Amino acid sequence: MINKNIPEISFIFDNDQTEVFSRMAIDNLALYVAKMFKIMGDQFERHLYDRKYMNMVMEHIFDITKPDFLEWVRENDVGECTFLIDEVMKDLKYSYRAFKKIYREHGIQ
Repeated sequence: MINKNIPEISFIFDNDQTEVFSRMAIDNLALYVAKMFKIMGDQFERHLYDRKYMNMVMEHIFDITKPDFLEWVRENDVGECTFLIDEVMKDLKYSYRAFKKIYREHGIQ
């Protein structure tokens, strides 16, 4: 078994709600990319490097994360909630760029 050192990605968040939403969205992006790899096979790389397609995917990830986040807000009795949409999108795009770099260097197995 080969030990590959994959860099850890860290973020600084302005508030707890933004952190929770960003983490949920990044987890959803990771799940999507894993499914994308499994389903698309040889076409995976072409789609991974297609910026327009991946921007559309990130907008979709943002939309499907909203219900999970609202459920978290209800379960944790957060009350009034403020999160920064631009920061979440920036974090998603950063995660995507980091993933492309990791994929280029290490691939997926």
